[in-house]
Amino acid sequence: MVEERDIPKLPYLQAIVKESLRLHPPGPLLLPRECSKTCKVMGYKILETTTLMVNAYAIGRDPKVWKEPLKFKPERFLDHNCFDVGGNNLEVIPFGAGSRACPGISIAFSILHLTLANLVHAFHWRLPAGVVHIDTRNEKYGLTVTLAKKLEAIPLSKTKSC
Repeated sequence: MVEERDIPKLPYLQAIVKESLRLHPPGPLLLPRECSKTCKVMGYKILETTTLMVNAYAIGRDPKVWKEPLKFKPERFLDHNCFDVGGNNLEVIPFGAGSRACPGISIAFSILHLTLANLVHAFHWRLPAGVVHIDTRNEKYGLTVTLAKKLEAIPLSKTKSC
């Protein structure tokens, strides 16, 4: 089984997690922020005490930042090993940034990488009868973004044939 110490040796797995979070952040809108002083952003005057909503979903799909933004391409993160989705690179901020960043990000990444690695390592996977592909483009929007159609996959023991 994959252990936590193995994760740094799995750069493609890490890239898959980053790309998944870019396309499907856990919360499409980050917690509201309040502007601490009047400022100008891209020609717009933002008054002090204005409540700001950050759209992490739109940031991760911005065609000015991402080539082919709707395409799932984990390779884009392999060239940028130091690229951080924890709030240091504002091109993708699924857990927020700065003082409003999610305090559970470290544990979330540990659990996410370890769980995914072990699911891939321990099982072969197949789709249920009659299902040809998994639809990840259609989503339901709310406090969190979920797939419009429930994801179903069948795990098969690696000792049995697929």
